[in-house]
Amino acid sequence: MMIKEPTIERNNPLWELATEYLSHLQFERRLSNNTLYAYNHDLKKYINFMYNELQLMSIDSIQSAHIEKFVNELSDTLKMENKEGIKKSSSIHRLFSTIRGFHQYLCQLRITKNDPSQLLVPPRLTRSIPTTLLVEEVNQIIQSIDLNKFSSLARILQFFAARRPETTAAIRRRRGLKKIKDGNKKRTGPMKALQIAALGMIAQQHKTEVVANNLANMNTTGYQRRRTEFSDLLYIVAERKPSASSRAGETVPGGMVSGQGVQVASIYRIIEQGSLRATENTLDLAIQGEGYFQVLLPNGDTAYTRDGTFQLNGQGQVVTHDGFAVQPGINVPVEAIDVTINSSGEVLAILAGEDEPDNVGTIQIATFPNQGGLEALGDNLFRETAASGPANVNNPSQAGFGSLLQGFVEASNVNPIDEIAALIAAQRAYEMNSKVIQTADQMMGPSR
Repeated sequence: MMIKEPTIERNNPLWELATEYLSHLQFERRLSNNTLYAYNHDLKKYINFMYNELQLMSIDSIQSAHIEKFVNELSDTLKMENKEGIKKSSSIHRLFSTIRGFHQYLCQLRITKNDPSQLLVPPRLTRSIPTTLLVEEVNQIIQSIDLNKFSSLARILQFFAARRPETTAAIRRRRGLKKIKDGNKKRTGPMKALQIAALGMIAQQHKTEVVANNLANMNTTGYQRRRTEFSDLLYIVAERKPSASSRAGETVPGGMVSGQGVQVASIYRIIEQGSLRATENTLDLAIQGEGYFQVLLPNGDTAYTRDGTFQLNGQGQVVTHDGFAVQPGINVPVEAIDVTINSSGEVLAILAGEDEPDNVGTIQIATFPNQGGLEALGDNLFRETAASGPANVNNPSQAGFGSLLQGFVEASNVNPIDEIAALIAAQRAYEMNSKVIQTADQMMGPSR
């Protein structure tokens, strides 16, 4: 037997009790209209089945077996209407809650002593497998967001701010939230908490990306690890400024100033010598101390690097592993049987049939007033900027310049233990900000 859409007859004693229960839900528990509609729909089905199908005229005549019969037949109806078991399970579970709440209400008012729903066990809810975005779709979303622009960041914050359909005025009345003055504007505390926590999550995400890049380059020659620095955002006077006068005419030692969150202030390189690793390669060079090798790019610009893994091209020119010529240009004769590079950068080649080496050039290095201001180009290369200052070029081993060590390369200065600790700290901070968002969202939600 299929359960049809309910039609309640007049003078139905069971429905009169159900009407009282619905009024209780509306005016005392203050449930939303959508929730009331669901309760009303379920109760109509329940009362119609008990009154019309089972001919039960009083609430005391309803037993557990009657409710089980109603639930079973409703399950068959839902199964025929919809083959998705998830929807069926959630509907039956909601129906159990409605029936149990109805009978408990009648017992509390002492209208009846019989609660046939007390021993009933609701079905276990099945969970659907969540749908996920493709990797390409996630990358498109990330690439479309420019966190340096307020408009893009505002959209993220707007997502958290628009979680509930209720107006902020209704929320304040319901939850008794206090207003915080922001100049001529007024904001609610939880709303600001959502925004601040969202900024915190964005900042920790930046830190996680920096740590991940450090770990990815822990075996990159000449790599210098990065560190994320944060700064707090603008503070707004919420009530009164420090040193202002109170109502009693006394100087206030501290005012009420509200912070607006956090932002990434800078991501800078840790200028620190990495460990030296022996390679037994004649053209591998490491700089002990300050300085960068000079490299000529295809477009004619000069780039700088700490990566000294050099090789010879087909013309005998000293180049990087990408084929970029080391500056000033060094050409090793084809007939050279051995090459020696001393600490001062002099390249000495011993030619076949000769005892004394020939000087074929000198490798010079460059220093900068501010190494942290160099622009990273990738491939271990950097470019001069206004922040770094102009390059100061000289031979190695001179005052203020490092010396060269042949047959060695400089390893990265990444400490994996420190990076893992920083990663855990960023994860914990991200989770705490996420918890703040959940708490603020609950505070702003409708009360039950």
